[in-house]
Amino acid sequence: MVQYYSVDAKPGYTSETLDRLKQKSQSSQKEILCSLIADEMAIRQQRIWCRGRYIGVVDMGLGDATDTDPIAHQVYVLLLVSLNESWKIPLAYFFIAGLKAEMKANIINIALAKCHAVGVKVVSLTFDGCRSNLLTMKLLGCNIDNIDDFKTCFKHPVSEQNVTVFLDPCHVVKLMRNTLESKSCITDNEKKVIKWKFLCDLNNLQHKIALNLANKLTNGHVEFKNEIMKVKLATQLMSRSVAKAIQFCQELKLPAFDNSDATIKFL
Repeated sequence: MVQYYSVDAKPGYTSETLDRLKQKSQSSQKEILCSLIADEMAIRQQRIWCRGRYIGVVDMGLGDATDTDPIAHQVYVLLLVSLNESWKIPLAYFFIAGLKAEMKANIINIALAKCHAVGVKVVSLTFDGCRSNLLTMKLLGCNIDNIDDFKTCFKHPVSEQNVTVFLDPCHVVKLMRNTLESKSCITDNEKKVIKWKFLCDLNNLQHKIALNLANKLTNGHVEFKNEIMKVKLATQLMSRSVAKAIQFCQELKLPAFDNSDATIKFL
C-alpha cells in the first residue's frame, strides 16, 4: 500500500530526511556512505504571509519568522549524495541574507553529527571556492595556507574520522577565468607573466581570418559578463585547444603572441 502524507518543509534540518535515512540504515546490508554538498543560491526577494507565518525573510529554522526580520536574498542548502548507491536527498536549507564562515562551520558540524546519529557516514564535503568557504575550511580544521603542511581534510565532530573537502571544480575554473580577466596579468611561480590579452588577440585573429584554429573560442568566451555563470564558457576558454592555438600562432612568429609561453602553460 502506498502512503501519502504532508511534509513540514520549514527551514532547518529536514526531520523527514533524517527519519528516512535512519530507516534505511537499519534495514541496509551495507554501510551508507555519503558526500555532503553545501551551496548558496539566489532567490527572489519578497516577504509573504502564508498560513500564519512569514515566508521569504531570514529564517534559520529556530522559530517562526516575523515581519521585522530582514528579507532573505539567498538560500543555503545542504544535500546528501550517496557514494555507494544512486540517490541524493536534501538534508537542510536556511533562508539567509549572507552567512559568515563561523555560522557555516557550525551548520556543517551539526549536519555531520545528525547524519552520524542516524547511521550515515559522511566522508567528504563539497562547496564553491569563494572566500567565505575557504575560511570555513580553516575553521573546520583544514590548512590551505602553508604548502609544506597542506591539509584538505578535518575531523568529524563525533566519529573523529577524516572528512575530505573538495572545492567544486566548475566554480574554481570560473574563478580562475574571472581573476585573469579582471587583473589582465598574473604571474606564475616562476614570475612569468600570464596575460588575458593573448586570449583576446586569438579571438580577434580568428574573426579576421574567419577560421577557428581547432578551438571553440568566440566573442561570448572573452566577453562573458552577461553569461558569467555558464561553466562551458570558462572550460572552453581555459582549455588545451585554446593553448594549442596560441602556441601555433607563436610558432608562426606572429608579433601579437610573443612571450606567450606562460599563458600557454597556464591554460
